[in-house]
Amino acid sequence: MCRYLSDGPRTLLAAFEVRSSLAQIRRLTGKTDLDDLRIDALLDTIDDFVSLFPWSGDEKAIKEYLDKNGSVISALEKELGENKWFAGEYVTWADLYWDVSSDSIEYFQPGYFKDYPNLLSLKKRVKELPKIAAWIKRRPQTPY
Repeated sequence: MCRYLSDGPRTLLAAFEVRSSLAQIRRLTGKTDLDDLRIDALLDTIDDFVSLFPWSGDEKAIKEYLDKNGSVISALEKELGENKWFAGEYVTWADLYWDVSSDSIEYFQPGYFKDYPNLLSLKKRVKELPKIAAWIKRRPQTPY
């Protein structure tokens, strides 16, 4: 299934560039050029990790992938450190993307992130953002 953005007669596929533009509109990007570079690097890292994940659901392939690529999650944990958000003191779309991406991984490998307390705390903070918390309460319930 491909995500898209529809604006009347125009439809845009939700490529990273479109999502990045929407993040700029919603002020979910960095406050400095250096922050933007860092956020882009984090987003690319998360996206690479998720894009290569064996979505077929084959348990052996998932275990091998996570064992082989666990250093990526360790690096994200270290990068976040004790910061509240990936950018430090404010939310960016890297935080939101991490939350959605890690939820997808945990669907196939429940509890995988238990050894990454900073990343788990970030997920919790994202879900507690008022508009996101409100959406979670009213969204349709699906198995995913």
